[in-house]
Amino acid sequence: NLLGSEGYLMFTLPVTVTQHLLSKTIIAVVMIALSGIAAFLSIGIFADMSFGTLFVDMIKGVARSGGLLFGLELAVLGIADMALFVYMCMALGHLAGKHRLLMSVVWYVVLSTAVQVLLLLVMMGGGNVMPEALADAIVRWLDSTMQTITPMDAAHLMLRCCCVFALIGDAVYFLVTRWILVHRLNLE
Repeated sequence: NLLGSEGYLMFTLPVTVTQHLLSKTIIAVVMIALSGIAAFLSIGIFADMSFGTLFVDMIKGVARSGGLLFGLELAVLGIADMALFVYMCMALGHLAGKHRLLMSVVWYVVLSTAVQVLLLLVMMGGGNVMPEALADAIVRWLDSTMQTITPMDAAHLMLRCCCVFALIGDAVYFLVTRWILVHRLNLE
């Protein structure tokens, strides 16, 4: 409703664009998380009742290992990442003069494809572009670290890295959307 017919009303409220975006993102995270939990539980109910006990046992095992907090952080950041990416694509689509909804979908397809290709190139070419001395130093550090680290600590390290990358994506999508809504908003 920020970019639709209610946009004029929303932007007359005495709150900033940042507060609008944060409130929309928080509500999106809560609603998507609740929808996911409801879907997961309903599948468990229809599949088999032992599925529910398996899920509870899995959560207890993750909680005992200390990974529950990182998993929840990654889930929240990932859901926020999805919501902010959609908001950014909608804001970019509304920069068009006509067919704003269609342009939002086009921006979503183009940007999601570009992000996937970029991540693929980084994963495939990251080791080839890196200077050999730096690559050797990283390999030596990983080798010494992995000999002293437990599998659960390695999982925690991976989750921390994923959280950092998700947070970077969230910040970029939020800032681009905020800039468009502050400087280029056209609700005609």
